[in-house]
Amino acid sequence: MEKSPAEETARRLCALLEAMQDVVLVVGPDGRYLDIAPTRPDLLYRPPQEVLGRTIHEIFPREQAEFFQEAIDRTLRTRQVVTIEYALPIEGREVWFEGRLSPMFDAEGRPNAALLVARDITEQRRFREALRESEEMYRALVEQSSEAIFLLFNHRLEFINRRFSEMFGVRLEEARSPEFDFFQLVAPPSRPQVALWIQQGGVTPPRYELTALTRDGREIQVEVSAARIPYRGSTAVQGVVRDITAQKQAEEQLARRERYLDCLAETAQKLLGATDPLAVLPEVLACLGETTGADRVYIFEAHEDDRGRLLVSQRLEWCAPGISPQIDNPAMQNLPCIEAGFGRWVEALIRNEVIVGRVADFPPAERPLLEAQEIRSILVLPLLVGGVPYGFIGFDSCRTEREWEQAEVDLLSTVARNIAQAIEKGRAVRALRESEERYRRLIELLPDAVAVHQDGLIRMVNQVGVRMLGYESPEEVIGRPALDFVHPDNHAVVRERIRAQLERGNRVPPLEERFLRKDGSVIPVEVTAAPFMLGGRPASLVVIRDISARKRLEEELRQAQKMEALGRLAGGIAHDFNNLLTAINGYTELLLSALHPDDPLRAEAEAIQKAGERAAMLTRQLLAFGRRQIMELRVVNLNQVLEGLTGMLRRLIREDIELVFSPSSGAAPVRVDVAQMEQVVINLVVNARDAMPAGGRLILETANVELGEEEALPDLPTGRYVRLTVSDTGEGIPEEVREHLFEPFFTTKDRGMGLGLATAYGIVRQFGGHIRVDSEPGRGSIFSVYLPRVEETPEAPAQPPPPAECPRGWETILVVEDDEMVRNLAGRVLRDQGYRVLEARRGDEALQIASAFQEPIHLLLTDVFVPHTSSRLLLERLREHHPELRVLYMSGYAEDLVARHVALEPGILLLRKPFTPQALAQKVRAALDAPSR
Repeated sequence: MEKSPAEETARRLCALLEAMQDVVLVVGPDGRYLDIAPTRPDLLYRPPQEVLGRTIHEIFPREQAEFFQEAIDRTLRTRQVVTIEYALPIEGREVWFEGRLSPMFDAEGRPNAALLVARDITEQRRFREALRESEEMYRALVEQSSEAIFLLFNHRLEFINRRFSEMFGVRLEEARSPEFDFFQLVAPPSRPQVALWIQQGGVTPPRYELTALTRDGREIQVEVSAARIPYRGSTAVQGVVRDITAQKQAEEQLARRERYLDCLAETAQKLLGATDPLAVLPEVLACLGETTGADRVYIFEAHEDDRGRLLVSQRLEWCAPGISPQIDNPAMQNLPCIEAGFGRWVEALIRNEVIVGRVADFPPAERPLLEAQEIRSILVLPLLVGGVPYGFIGFDSCRTEREWEQAEVDLLSTVARNIAQAIEKGRAVRALRESEERYRRLIELLPDAVAVHQDGLIRMVNQVGVRMLGYESPEEVIGRPALDFVHPDNHAVVRERIRAQLERGNRVPPLEERFLRKDGSVIPVEVTAAPFMLGGRPASLVVIRDISARKRLEEELRQAQKMEALGRLAGGIAHDFNNLLTAINGYTELLLSALHPDDPLRAEAEAIQKAGERAAMLTRQLLAFGRRQIMELRVVNLNQVLEGLTGMLRRLIREDIELVFSPSSGAAPVRVDVAQMEQVVINLVVNARDAMPAGGRLILETANVELGEEEALPDLPTGRYVRLTVSDTGEGIPEEVREHLFEPFFTTKDRGMGLGLATAYGIVRQFGGHIRVDSEPGRGSIFSVYLPRVEETPEAPAQPPPPAECPRGWETILVVEDDEMVRNLAGRVLRDQGYRVLEARRGDEALQIASAFQEPIHLLLTDVFVPHTSSRLLLERLREHHPELRVLYMSGYAEDLVARHVALEPGILLLRKPFTPQALAQKVRAALDAPSR
């Protein structure tokens, strides 16, 4: 059906409305919504069905409704279009509209409604607002914009307007003069560009920029638009010159502002994102220098000297290429601000104020130091760390003078505050890191293992702990259950102890535990623990000490104490036996001397003599073990002693045993009894031989060693020693045997009396040394003999004295001996040799005999230990009446023990028990013939 013209017109109107991008609606005089066009439903405050028929007073808040009503009233009253701007919240965002209200009329021409056409101007307003902000910040750009017009004909300026004259400083008459060359108004860098433009007809390109030159020499940036126009029957170029200097400056300012903002964001990201903000400060200074165009950027720190003066020192610096650094300038370190003339700076920094300007305008006291650094302009911003002045950040301009804009200062002040916060954070980070590093170093320096466990897992362990447990790196230990390293027998006890400690928060006192190493071996440890909070949860700090060495030393000490007790017992027994053997061997020798070689009793007497000699050897071994044997100590070279024994040792061992002697070339001297030292070596070699029934290798080595605190042995102080090592490749010694190895009469062999190692031990201890044994079954044994080194020259080997006859005499000798058999023997031997003998059993008895005897007494033969008195006191009392009395001591104890009871002065002799009649006669004669005191 064909539509009517009115319907077609309505259809077209609807299509036109739907194509519009504006909101279109009709409101009545009272603000009632009468109609809404379906143009932009997305820009409606509410859906049409919710507002049609209702007034704006029902839809909008009061203030908004009154604003719209006033606009409606005004357009109906004035019958003119009224333009308004307003904002509405649409779908959660603020939308700005520009509305145009037009009056609508009834058939009689009276206004009865208003047509509102509203356009979304949010983007335009945003751009306009941005432009407004930009104009406010850079208003010089807008206020100084202008245009100049010129007409160029035949390479001459035919016309310039007033703005052109103002812009370039040239009058029209001057410009039209034949002598005037318009190239004078073009800066040299732009002249080739302009010449090309003229050559191309002046219209290509239609608009371009160049640098112009005013008559007073100023360079300005201009934009030239030109077109050809007919002129005087030919063609001229008409152009518009717009001074875009301010625009260019504004663009540069905007670009600089953007660079500043980018720099601000970049530096803030660096400082806030860095684990250690102080470490990124050099990068921050470089970013600031490149962004601001400064020649030098630096940070100074303020501090005080011991006199309380305020000093500043340069800590960081960035320099542009070609600018000399100042951080190594001594004048920039420990600069006394006030004394150097910078008191104004101190006050400004305390007040948190900026220092900015040309150096030429600064007070005279400040200029020399700044000019020496070639600074022409400077900007200094204070740094407040924790509200306290820390120092300042400075920006130098060295090549040109510079005016810092306030916007730049404001942005850089923000950066300065960020830097100050970073310094504060960096100080805290570094303080924490230093504290952690000190703690870590302390933990690693501790000789004990240190570990932290939490939730039953190892969280930290030091290197000592790693090595103690037999691992190579902490990663092998960290993360594993703590009980993995505790002996299974102790799991329940340790688990309960950990639980109780964490619940009660008590410190665990030192306790002994057994830990497991990586290879499964067990080590004794001493453990102490203390609770603390780690990451807000309970944890335990554990200190573990390997007490293997202590346990070994304790065992060796117990062994040494046991050996000492056994030694005292053996020494006492041997002393008593010595008295018996002195009588037995002495009377046997007298008996043999009285018997004819063919006497049938001689064989029995010789058997008694041999038994006595064997018994004497036994007592010597007991005395050696008990360190009661009398020694003849000399300073010798141990290597020489061993070399002299080599032949004998080879005869002692079997052919299937290889003897290796490896002496140290610089073995130091030692003080020993050579015969006893040889006995030690023989006993150790024999023991090694017996440990290798199937043959093997026996090694003798010497070396100089120094024992420290960790290597010290029981009863053996730290110091310098000579070590004799006797090692074999034999069967090794089980632990249960090692515990009794040096005990007398202890043996695992089918033969022998078990005194060999005991004797060696006693002799070495009497030398002031120690024997240490390292052995395991199947791995052989190592006996290490430690002897104190001496700083003396070794003595020449002693030559044995030629055999002598039994000497005789006539003098009077007082014999004091509590053992009757020894006393009787001594008396008989001496009487047989022609001496006059007086005998006493005790000290008081000797004094009585001496006081009753009116003739001289020439010699006192006395045991060191005299009942009821001391031999020394006895000698002193006797010499009161017999001042020339000489003395010969008898004893079966060691010389050091004797020396504690009598004064062994030069010329005072000692006779060792058991002795023979001949030895007694020789010693008595030597004592009587010795030079007077």
